[in-house]
Amino acid sequence: MNPGGKVQKIPVFRYESGHEPRPDTVGTTCERPEMISGALALIGAAFLKFSPACDTAYMYRLDHQFDSARISYSEALRSPSRPLDALIGLMFTAWQDPADTVAVFPPDTTNAAAHFLHLYSKYLSGSEGVEFVSFDRTPLPEDSELASLFHRDSSLLHSVAFRAWLLRRKYQTTQALASLKSVRERGLGNPVFDLEYVDALVASGEWVEADSECRRLMALYARRPLHGLFRLRWIESHKKLKDYDTLLTAALDMPAPWKDDVLLNLAEQSWSRKDTALAIRYYQEALELGWNNSTRPSAQRLALLYRHDMKDVSSALRVYEKYEKAYGRRYESIGREWVKMADEDEMPDSYISYACRMAIENDKGTRAVYYGVRDIRRAWAKSLIRVGHTGEAFTQLDIVRAQTVSRIERLENVFWVALAYVVWQPPVLTAWTLTYLLSILVFPLALVYFFRLPAEDSTARRAAIVVSSAILILQFVTADVINTNFWSWTIFSALRNFVVIYTALALLSIAGFQRRMGFSGMLETLLVVALGGLWTRFLIQVETPDLSPVMKTISDMPSEFGMPPLEGPPQKALAYVVAAAFTEESICRLLPAAIAARAFGLRRNVLTAALTLSTLAWAAAHAGTVSPEWWKFAQVSGLGALLSVLFVRRGFWACLAAHALFNAAAVLVE
Repeated sequence: MNPGGKVQKIPVFRYESGHEPRPDTVGTTCERPEMISGALALIGAAFLKFSPACDTAYMYRLDHQFDSARISYSEALRSPSRPLDALIGLMFTAWQDPADTVAVFPPDTTNAAAHFLHLYSKYLSGSEGVEFVSFDRTPLPEDSELASLFHRDSSLLHSVAFRAWLLRRKYQTTQALASLKSVRERGLGNPVFDLEYVDALVASGEWVEADSECRRLMALYARRPLHGLFRLRWIESHKKLKDYDTLLTAALDMPAPWKDDVLLNLAEQSWSRKDTALAIRYYQEALELGWNNSTRPSAQRLALLYRHDMKDVSSALRVYEKYEKAYGRRYESIGREWVKMADEDEMPDSYISYACRMAIENDKGTRAVYYGVRDIRRAWAKSLIRVGHTGEAFTQLDIVRAQTVSRIERLENVFWVALAYVVWQPPVLTAWTLTYLLSILVFPLALVYFFRLPAEDSTARRAAIVVSSAILILQFVTADVINTNFWSWTIFSALRNFVVIYTALALLSIAGFQRRMGFSGMLETLLVVALGGLWTRFLIQVETPDLSPVMKTISDMPSEFGMPPLEGPPQKALAYVVAAAFTEESICRLLPAAIAARAFGLRRNVLTAALTLSTLAWAAAHAGTVSPEWWKFAQVSGLGALLSVLFVRRGFWACLAAHALFNAAAVLVE
């Protein structure tokens, strides 16, 4: 099935007006995009005018034998037949196979065929400025460059077939058939045009004409590799006629490339008639033939038959495993279904990990597999978490994080990372839960005191306005997108910060806590920053930390939710860490000290206990931001102790300045 030989790179061609392409000049190339939902020209590329010399290559491409197709197309380019057909087929094969890039050909508006190849190469390469849309919902625009080219040169028959295919997808079969009939004789001999014409006849219910046309095509292709394809269409045209079963049974003498389709149809008929034993036999025969046309659906349906009809999950899983070993790398991984069934039927976690590993190894990166790979990796991570291999689980989740685009999937990644922490670091998760529970209760507690304050404190009000406004400005600087979510978060944040700061400063003022910063306070502030830097440097000498898996996941969250902008210009990171310092000092140090002073009086032991507890909670909230977890807890605890001493000696402003300077220095040094 595979003629062997090395995979050949695509030659890049230069066009001269009125001439066929010649492989002499290297052009530009663009990497194929990893994820594309569909393109208008994608399906159009299938409807190409092939010469008989390209039939074999086209058959290989149908079977996903990309290496074989590439070699056959390359040979056809050197044959006396028109090389344009082979060149377009080679280009489309490369787009389907991630091993190669697709060349972008120079434009040539004086030569319709050359200009067409230029347009198709732009579509297939995913060049900048080319818009990809869902081909099953959007018709080819009548005023597009491609459409105008088709109108100028009616010899590009695949354009008619492409439009007919789009019309059929929109259930406009009458219009599709009419457009094909208008150029039918000119399209005779083009396999995909012929195939579309027969499909349109069958879809329109014109059984007699479909039968006649299929007989004509079987005679035309009698000595060509695609003869079996049109024989199958002839049998398909009899599906609603009485002789369908007879023709299908007689077709068992077809050659291997097309016999598997016959076996698949016979298996489905047997299954619908409750003849389970015969259905299993036909499915197994189709699998043994090993052709892409029916190998994958045969494995899927045989597994479902074992599972649902015979309640034999083990046999169903063996079918998936056998397919994955024999055909996973060669065609398309079936691992997603395999892993899902194993997980649903509560197979051992070691077995699920084995299935996931094989499915990932067999992934070739094609579009059809790409969307399922993330699910496989999540299932793999889940099985690894259950057996306690959280390090490997984090590796898989980190790969998923890099491939995730949508906001819902990002939140899902956060859930999986949190699940891993439940198994890996229960103390850290417990500390997080308690810390954030307290942070939620802080705001309503501050509101209670806010409304019970005896009189307005103008100094506290001015301070609250200044700090809240500064945080608000910094949030605008760090925001990537300003939308409804951003405004909701910002309004709440501004209100919370004002209430917390005003309430805390007013309570401390009432309790008699008055501290002036002064010149000595500035020196002490710089001393605290220096000591905090030395403490951090000492910890780095002990062990150099790395960003934790949970922070790698959270870093992808939108900035309006207060997540750190770990990538981008340094001024964004600088603005973020300064805003974080202001917020943390207000909530984690100022407010706890104020409430303790209000409740128990302004005594040294009261302030010491309140600041110690708040520092430990603050450190616990940072514990999972780097690996190892103890590193951040130790660093923040030490810095918190220094800031607490500075708060008692020099007050809120000194503490605020020291924290902001320390964070800013950390960003600038890095």
